[in-house]
Amino acid sequence: MTRSTGGHKVASNPPPISNPPRRRGPAPPSLQSMTDVNAAQIPDNWVTATANQPSRGIVRNGNTCFQIAAIQALVHLPLFTNWIREHNAPHPTIPGLLMNPCLYDANDVITTDPYGWGRCVACAVKKFVVRYWSDRNVDVNGVPVPVRLNDAAWRELCAITDIMYPPTRGPGRRVYRDQQDSEEYQTTLLQACADSVDSA
Repeated sequence: MTRSTGGHKVASNPPPISNPPRRRGPAPPSLQSMTDVNAAQIPDNWVTATANQPSRGIVRNGNTCFQIAAIQALVHLPLFTNWIREHNAPHPTIPGLLMNPCLYDANDVITTDPYGWGRCVACAVKKFVVRYWSDRNVDVNGVPVPVRLNDAAWRELCAITDIMYPPTRGPGRRVYRDQQDSEEYQTTLLQACADSVDSA
């Protein structure tokens, strides 16, 4: 149907726009859905000896607040804790198979250092998580003693942090560490863990 406007005919009702053809069959899985499937296979309950004890805590040394905040948040997530503890752990039902092993290249050469940091980040984080939730280093009442600077597992994480954010060296042996963004540090550390693990 048309109507006249100044001698011109225009459509009073524009023609409907046809709908674009829809994809047939199921849509490909998204990255989030695949992540959800993988996460569903990881226990989300605490399996540590000191889960019901007060938090162990980490003693601050200089400008390490951003690092401690990020690490504390991660080690108190059961999904992350259980996932990282499975790194290089024997498979429960398949003899000789390791879960979430270190990354190897096409020539079966271990390449757990994709960032050139000189170490496997997932191995270092796992070492600290195991240390943090260990039933060792507790006081007379069974309360976990805080992690201190001279702890081997913590020093290894600090070494990785110093590679990510090189400290400034002053006169003599003084080392100055600048504050960094905690969320950025945590995101980088998580990505480095994932990149150090063979997900195939």
